[in-house]
Amino acid sequence: MNHIVNEGYRTVRVPADLIDTVEKVIAEIKLGYTSVADFVKDAVRRLEEVLEQTGLKLKDIWEKLEKNEDTAIEIDRLSEEEKAIMKITEKLEIKYEKGVPEEEIVKKAEEVGLSQTEVKDVLTRLEVNGCIYGPRYKHYKTTMTHI
Repeated sequence: MNHIVNEGYRTVRVPADLIDTVEKVIAEIKLGYTSVADFVKDAVRRLEEVLEQTGLKLKDIWEKLEKNEDTAIEIDRLSEEEKAIMKITEKLEIKYEKGVPEEEIVKKAEEVGLSQTEVKDVLTRLEVNGCIYGPRYKHYKTTMTHI
């Protein structure tokens, strides 16, 4: 990705279709962003928070991708808590086509003995590992099936 540094700020050139997608998200989903720049700044801030919580370094992930190393997580390598959250999310996806609300996942997970804090930590790990994604804020969908 090309970038230009000017007075401490970086201007990044991204594909036009990506900008179109972000503009569509801002216009249609009404997440409270007033510009593409606000959306991107918030996305980068959130990514930094997630990486900090998990101890992963973006540089390490990028190097693996450049070397074509597999960054996918195998189901067998998931913890019991991660498997439980994946199963809960997958089952609830039938009811919530646009993503399962975090509070619904927490509610179901508490029934099997996981605390709200544990659930949020597990959701973060699963999202970083690519097992789930957030189609909207605090809503989740699985990327794998048949857990």
